[in-house]
Amino acid sequence: MSTPPQDPSPLPDAPLPASDARRAALLRELDRAPARPAGRRVRVLVPALAAGALAATVAVVGVVTQVVDRNDTGPTAGPTAGQPAVRPAAPVLSDPELDAVLARADEVGLQYRNPGFGPTDYIYTQSRVRTASGALATQEEWFPADGDGPVVTEVGGTTTESSSGATKQSGPIFTLPVIAADPTYYRLGGGVGTAENGPLALLEEIRKALAEQGDDSDAAVFARLRRMLRVGGHQHGQVRTWLYHAAALVPGVRYDRDETDVIGRTGVALTLTTDGVRQRIVLDPTTGALLTQAGSDDEASPAILRSGLTHEVGGPLVVYREPPERSVPDVSLPKKSWDPDASVRTLDFANLEYELPIVVDDPKQVVAGVDSGSGGPVGTFRDGVALVPPDGKNPLRLRLDPTIVYLRATAAQVGPEAAGGDAAETAIVVLEMTRAGAPKQYAVIAFSGQPGPLYPGPQSLVRIVTGGPGPVVSASGDTLSFAERPGAPVERLVRNGVGFEPKK
Repeated sequence: MSTPPQDPSPLPDAPLPASDARRAALLRELDRAPARPAGRRVRVLVPALAAGALAATVAVVGVVTQVVDRNDTGPTAGPTAGQPAVRPAAPVLSDPELDAVLARADEVGLQYRNPGFGPTDYIYTQSRVRTASGALATQEEWFPADGDGPVVTEVGGTTTESSSGATKQSGPIFTLPVIAADPTYYRLGGGVGTAENGPLALLEEIRKALAEQGDDSDAAVFARLRRMLRVGGHQHGQVRTWLYHAAALVPGVRYDRDETDVIGRTGVALTLTTDGVRQRIVLDPTTGALLTQAGSDDEASPAILRSGLTHEVGGPLVVYREPPERSVPDVSLPKKSWDPDASVRTLDFANLEYELPIVVDDPKQVVAGVDSGSGGPVGTFRDGVALVPPDGKNPLRLRLDPTIVYLRATAAQVGPEAAGGDAAETAIVVLEMTRAGAPKQYAVIAFSGQPGPLYPGPQSLVRIVTGGPGPVVSASGDTLSFAERPGAPVERLVRNGVGFEPKK
């Protein structure tokens, strides 16, 4: 293996938030709920709590929101259309000390800053485990962020690979049903904290997913939450506390104040014992960090020492760094559209906002749209990158190829109104377009250089290319040479009044 990953920065201590009083009031109200009769598990519906008792959720990656409460489904919680809110089946775990521990974990979780990762990266975890002989050994594990590929494990110098258990999904992958049925770090990070994704909503979807697999027992639900922690949920502070709150709501769960892991560290635990098998999630009561999770007392019970994101197996951890101060303006536009001296060569395409002649509604592919000024999506490029839509769950990522090609159309090609016999220059821009769950595509866009009401903006879409290393474009005079990929047949195109056509 490569050089061991570096230690991430320790999580800071966090004071208890002011919401503890509201939490205590909520717990008292839940204590007054009727007890569940013995026997088969039933789901109890109780009236919704008074508005404002606790309405908060964890945050989406990169978006700051309020602190989560484990007894709330989010801002949309509460009765709708005459239906009562769904509350967990009694008995509900109620312990003021646990409530305080989870409040601290919430506060620390909100301080988490994602260092940046992609679906092909890995979650690295270093642990101490007890081997079959009873000795302690160091274990390193690399779990693929999107589950696509094997889990790599190294113990005592021996490396093994095993299945991640995840499958590729088509369509939206950050919805609760997909996360509950097939959890990966990538999906968890994209789905945490949206309005409908509170801890109770997560539990409901887990039960539905497990019911389809034939076992929606409380033990199976708790085990699924433990799996979510294992695939990397413990690494992302807001995902971690989302899972803690959900685990505390599983019927039959106990709060144990004095638990130790295999290396002797003391923490507190959420435990569930069924049919003599004890599952536990042990956490640090101050920082909320996961110390260990296990399905029974005789398992290896890995004691987590450190974890983080890495781009490759054996590579260094990716560390969050504050973004540098920008040296370019938000939108670079040296000359106004009405300025007769405006030139397409003065545009800073890497830091420009303009309407795109593409349609992005289908999550599986981008298709050709209408020309500029007709209501297409707007791309706000900063340092050559734009997200469309910028606040979507699974946005299209546009990356500008820094090489811009220029050609000059003739008056015969674009019309006699071209000043001086030649039209202003056209800029040919190539955008790489990527989105999770969809093939890579490229858009080749022509920008008009003639000052006017739509300048600066794309005059037309030349081509959309799917797959491959990307198109190859060049220009000579009034002619554009285009190939879908290196070595592919070359087309020669010239401008016309509305776009491009093959050169005769």
